[in-house]
Amino acid sequence: GYRSKLLNVTVNRGDHELYVVGVLVPLAVEGDSTALHGDTTSVVAYGDYVGFYRRRHEGNGYFFTRRDIERLAPDRATDLLRRIPGAWFSYDRRGEVYVTFRLGARPVRGCEPAIYLDGGRAGGMMSLDDLVHPGRIEAMEVYTGLPLKPLAFPEPCVIAVWTR
Repeated sequence: GYRSKLLNVTVNRGDHELYVVGVLVPLAVEGDSTALHGDTTSVVAYGDYVGFYRRRHEGNGYFFTRRDIERLAPDRATDLLRRIPGAWFSYDRRGEVYVTFRLGARPVRGCEPAIYLDGGRAGGMMSLDDLVHPGRIEAMEVYTGLPLKPLAFPEPCVIAVWTR
């Protein structure tokens, strides 16, 4: 059997989309002397976060939620990108970190990601670390090249950051 779970959701008048993910959680199963308990992972997203969770559910790209970020405890936002295959890091004279992604099987770094902050393209020559501290990140999605990239972003390589 499964445990029932009641979830109250408040929908604001201006919200046009609501994305809810529910997971069935089995009741505890008793073994010889051990009780196993399931973990609940329900998500309710509003506004801009709807797209994030929809793309995460599709599974293309790399995704970090606030829970992931708190668990990993990065010093800088770019520290999260070190977990992504094909990420290439370079440093300027001031020690600022810049990242590019390797395109396909070519051993050449070359795809400089466009950075989006709360849905808008961040302009200028600011690094990801200059734009946002990890403690302010609610969610981050990363696309390292064309095969993974969703239509929501026109560039082949993208780092999209959603702040609290």
